[in-house]
Amino acid sequence: MAGNDADVKLLGSPVSPFAIRARMALKLKGVSYEYLEQDLFNKSRLLRSSNPVHMKILPDWLGIMKAMTVEARLEMVQQSNAKMKLLEDALAIWPSNSKDLFGGHSVGYLDLALGSFLFWFKTLHNIIGVDIISVSNTPLMSTWAGRFMETTIAKEVEPEESRMEEHVRKAYYRNLSSL
Repeated sequence: MAGNDADVKLLGSPVSPFAIRARMALKLKGVSYEYLEQDLFNKSRLLRSSNPVHMKILPDWLGIMKAMTVEARLEMVQQSNAKMKLLEDALAIWPSNSKDLFGGHSVGYLDLALGSFLFWFKTLHNIIGVDIISVSNTPLMSTWAGRFMETTIAKEVEPEESRMEEHVRKAYYRNLSSL
């Protein structure tokens, strides 16, 4: 295990679900680390050299934001809802479904994997009114999401709402200009 901040360096953006996941995992394991905040729109030499194979840090997973027409956006939302329904069905038969989280009463791997995206889902709702997880469509997932967001670990790494919205808007308009 790492002994001091110099042992582990985490490059990330406070709005990246992947960096959020890593920060939560390191905190849960008690690993101290040095966090080096990165601008994903102006990638540093260190960031590019740390990921030489994939020069693109964020994958193309925000199809809802990239949809150019209302019809395309609705189609992306329907696809997303279908995937969330699969998770909802799995949660209904999950062995620990009577517990607070996927990990039981404490945050586990699946909680981290899914929970790191909840901040983005909230931002998508705020900006374009899309609900990826909702009480009406995915009540079990919605309950789990509420519980997860109340955990200490989620509160410790939650990005500022204004930074999330600024990042999503910037990514959206940058995508529009590249078409």
